[in-house]
Amino acid sequence: MKSSLQGSISSPDPLADVESFFPQCTDESCKRPRPHHCILPFQREILLGNSKYTAILGGYGSGKSLAAVVQCILLSLRVRGNRGIVLRHSYPKLHDSTERIFLEVLARKKIKFRSYEHRDGWPHRIVFEHNESEIVFRDTKDPGKFLGPEYGWFYIDEASEQNRKLFIDLTGRLRLPQAARYLRGILTTNPPHQNHWIAEVFGTTPGTIEKGGTRYTLMRVSTRVNPYLPPSYLADLLANNPESEVRRIIDGDYGFVADGKPVYAPPFDFAQHVGEFGPLKNMAVVRGFDFGFHAPAIGWHQFPVCTEKTVHWRVVHEYLGRDLDAEPLAAVALDETRIVFPDHPTGLVLDCGDAAGAQKSDKGPSSIARLRQPPYNLVIRYKHLPNIDPGIALIRKALRAPLCKCGLPVFQVNRTCRFTTDGLAGGYHYPNHRPGLSDLSMKPVKDGIYDNMLDQVRYVGENFYRGLMVDPEMIETLSYIQNPMGESVPQTNPWAWMQGR
Repeated sequence: MKSSLQGSISSPDPLADVESFFPQCTDESCKRPRPHHCILPFQREILLGNSKYTAILGGYGSGKSLAAVVQCILLSLRVRGNRGIVLRHSYPKLHDSTERIFLEVLARKKIKFRSYEHRDGWPHRIVFEHNESEIVFRDTKDPGKFLGPEYGWFYIDEASEQNRKLFIDLTGRLRLPQAARYLRGILTTNPPHQNHWIAEVFGTTPGTIEKGGTRYTLMRVSTRVNPYLPPSYLADLLANNPESEVRRIIDGDYGFVADGKPVYAPPFDFAQHVGEFGPLKNMAVVRGFDFGFHAPAIGWHQFPVCTEKTVHWRVVHEYLGRDLDAEPLAAVALDETRIVFPDHPTGLVLDCGDAAGAQKSDKGPSSIARLRQPPYNLVIRYKHLPNIDPGIALIRKALRAPLCKCGLPVFQVNRTCRFTTDGLAGGYHYPNHRPGLSDLSMKPVKDGIYDNMLDQVRYVGENFYRGLMVDPEMIETLSYIQNPMGESVPQTNPWAWMQGR
């Protein structure tokens, strides 16, 4: 890959002269003669990248900010009279973290600069002496103060704290003529949740996408790849955070940011309630629907009975959409079912959903009524429930159940069901407590993501699991009533699903 800075470096290794921008290597496993400087593989990828916009999601202490800072300084050194801007939500955070790294790198390389606009002992504008390139440092509380000039690069640290409009406005100012060949927008952040604007712009999977001829690169960096951290740093993070948070703050993956009391955790526990399992053949599948247009959700559930005659609840598969009406959502449900449950008898697929989906509107029949017609032919059960509390209590009861005598949890979610597991872990939460408002009067936050996914779990619980606890053969009965002339189901060992668990 051709570097945006290549051509200014004469060494066979295009980054050999850049190593000294980084601290001396302290990795005891490194075989190079000491003293020396090393660039980690992901840092090389950042420095050699040629996308106009790059977003780097990284775990705590992964080293992402240092690589971004070096890239920005190299851009200012490469282009005479370049102008870059460094942004953070507040000045204390900007000073204590981001700007401190800039000044440490400049001091390490003995790059001389003039400093201006001092505040609290920190310069907010520096100009390189040898080529007049300028770097300004700003908080983002009043964008109008810094969106006037043209820039050759911008860097937003902890970009998850910013709104999308700031990013869009900065792209409009990225047009400094002398930097035309090297225009760059760089974002670093601890990972936000999956519905953040960064995911919309850069995607959810690491890699490069192209929009209108402009390249956008998403990178994911784990704390585990930084060998320079204190010996106990990673171990302490692993010991003191649940698995859902480990994926975000250590592995650099999208996740939720807990900002209120979780609805289900406790009793939800990753170690007990998340597992790896596939669909069970010739066993009924229940699909739960939440028709929320902006983020409609579907879950695929199965209820096997163990040798102890206990009904187990398994969430096998999930789907979260975006801006889908009922008909396109139903088409997804049918397609996903064919993929995940191939050759599954149609009579063993049952559906349920929100009673709101049965409400008529001035536009015509309800979603549930429309989907009952060809080509979908979905019989979606629903219950008119006065409030959500009994359904929440039912799920909690399943989660709180002790390990069955058969050795398996009563409630379990497939590890691939990311939104369901994150929702149970705390993505689905109550609002922060407010004075004068009792806990009993609070309802979970409607964030349009986790509430939809966990609502479909609740619909499945109310329409099927509650009845199964009384009559374990209820689903078979409903399957026959729904499709009495359907395909015959091969007889199998009813406990085959427990083998090799």
